[in-house]
Amino acid sequence: MPLTFKSTNHYPKEKLNVKIDANLFIQAKNKSVCEKSPLFSLLHPILKLINPLRAKLETLRTRNLSDEEYFLYRHQKIFGYTPDFQNPKTFNEKIVHRMLFDRNPIYTALADKLKARIYIATKLQNLHSATKGGGYWK
Repeated sequence: MPLTFKSTNHYPKEKLNVKIDANLFIQAKNKSVCEKSPLFSLLHPILKLINPLRAKLETLRTRNLSDEEYFLYRHQKIFGYTPDFQNPKTFNEKIVHRMLFDRNPIYTALADKLKARIYIATKLQNLHSATKGGGYWK
């Protein structure tokens, strides 16, 4: 007798990926409607000229800032509040604190996948040679 399986659908009818696909379809549909408007045909060439100039202005504005001033400016622009990098509270502030004040060269080596593997292999080799002679756990 062949095995038969009952189809039991425990998932709701509208799965998350279906909702996401529907939202993307709506956004794409709205974009095509926007591109058909007469205002878009007027503004699009102007925006093509303004956006590179805006990026260049941003580069000029931040070129002469110190590292701390740059991160302060960038954090205020993105998150909307003045951070305290000396006493960090949020995760983003802690990351910037480490970038500014903890300049340990091991972080650079560990950020590189190959260098991290070499570093770990040498540490494990040293551990293995130390345990052979009974170094650590005597």
